[in-house]
Amino acid sequence: MFPYPRRRRILRRAVQLPCHALRIDDQRVLAGAVLDLSPHGMLAAVSREARVGETLLLSFPLPDGTLPDGTLPDPTRWLGAKASVARVIRGRRNGDPELALGMRFTDIPLRARLSLWELLEGRPPPVPSRPIQPDYAGWVGELIARGELARFPD
Repeated sequence: MFPYPRRRRILRRAVQLPCHALRIDDQRVLAGAVLDLSPHGMLAAVSREARVGETLLLSFPLPDGTLPDGTLPDPTRWLGAKASVARVIRGRRNGDPELALGMRFTDIPLRARLSLWELLEGRPPPVPSRPIQPDYAGWVGELIARGELARFPD
């Protein structure tokens, strides 16, 4: 079997949560919903576009409905984080959401990150919308490293 490329440090988990994102540059709200989440980032469907590298302020409840301090959700006390846009999805491929942003958390309270670790454990990852492409170069590199393939034939 061929190895597949690892593109993320941590596996994201499928969730469906409300989310609010605020662009810092112009203070515009990007209403949306979290589609998948990890302690290091998220994919969220949004109502307005943002640029890769742009910084956003995010707020969303934790997946089990509680806040990091154990209290029940309150619209005025959602989890807050700062994130950088890593990817913009415009719905051009089959299975992609219409408009979504892949974001990497750049500033999130440690307690909130630890809560995410615990609450996401055991949740399934999102179902891939496209087939995963094999990493053939990585596969050949592994064969060479194990001595099963000569680097340069004599």
